[in-house]
Amino acid sequence: ALLAAGGAAARADSEDEAVLREGPVDAYGGVTVRVAAGRADDFPKELDAALARWRANGITGVWLEVPPERADRLPAALARGFELHSAEQDHVL
Repeated sequence: ALLAAGGAAARADSEDEAVLREGPVDAYGGVTVRVAAGRADDFPKELDAALARWRANGITGVWLEVPPERADRLPAALARGFELHSAEQDHVL
């Protein structure tokens, strides 16, 4: 299932930091988040922190866009309850 929580400002883009770029909260209380940069090793803890924040903020769904060059982050997202929804040339949702 898609996981829940609420939007926060994106952090500065850095190769040393996993960055989740959040869009605005939609009409259904969900948010689309793009995996933008950072080290793969940092992604699970960044995602865990974001999920806790989103849950605390009452977000009802999260669409996680993962570009092909960040596909190595998919196992961590799947392990946290995300499901594959669709794929385009520029991302997996």
